[in-house]
Amino acid sequence: MRRWRVLHELASHQVELVRNVEIDRIEPQSVYYSVDGEGRSVTANQVIIAMGAQPDASFCQQLNALGIEAHAIGDCQQVSYIEGAMLSARQVAQSL
Repeated sequence: MRRWRVLHELASHQVELVRNVEIDRIEPQSVYYSVDGEGRSVTANQVIIAMGAQPDASFCQQLNALGIEAHAIGDCQQVSYIEGAMLSARQVAQSL
């Protein structure tokens, strides 16, 4: 739902989305990038880099390995945004 709303808002503001790019450099008024090895540039006053999200429970695992009780919640367990973080936090709290 959020993704579609964001995409709709971007389209309504004529924002160009460019996928699978390799950023060469970002300067105050321009972005230089490559798509399939072809160099390109665009004038920009704002840049959004969306690289996706991955869960990472390594800190929780390190604490547990040291004998410190820790519970993985939220995005370190699975990408779930604020609602998922609140739900998993509640579930851990109830289990204690």
